[in-house]
Amino acid sequence: MKPLYLSSLSFVAGSLVVVLFYSSPATTQERPRSLDAEKVTIRDKTGRERIAMFVDQDDQATITIKAADDNFCATLRSMNEGASFYLTSRKKTLASLVAHANGAFVNLFDKSGVLRVTVQVDEESSLLSIYDHKGRPRGILGVKKQEGLRLINEAGDIVFARP
Repeated sequence: MKPLYLSSLSFVAGSLVVVLFYSSPATTQERPRSLDAEKVTIRDKTGRERIAMFVDQDDQATITIKAADDNFCATLRSMNEGASFYLTSRKKTLASLVAHANGAFVNLFDKSGVLRVTVQVDEESSLLSIYDHKGRPRGILGVKKQEGLRLINEAGDIVFARP
């Protein structure tokens, strides 16, 4: 038979271990308040990278989201004085939106990656540019602050104007 003080000491030590274990920050349900990393990657169950957050070689904060088959991707990127958003399919850009200090523009591409339409807005003008299947400019419809509405053909000639 154990002396009473050893049994009591064992009970106190055991209780202390239980209290320390259950009160440890590692076992509480609190979530971490911050994460410090150069890159955060989320992978699917097969191990393929699906989402990545990082600062790229040009010091731009970047978030990419990829489809399971890696054919489609969305990229959001910071710039010095703005941000950009790109949608790609099979490594070819289909659409882009760029916003910067002076304005914004949207580019639309065909499935081959050829630029087909641009919409551009800044303090001085609003422009809609249309390109042919080879990416050559075919027409520009624009409104400039001091000039009014203009339709310009592929040669750069104004074919229609309104104040």
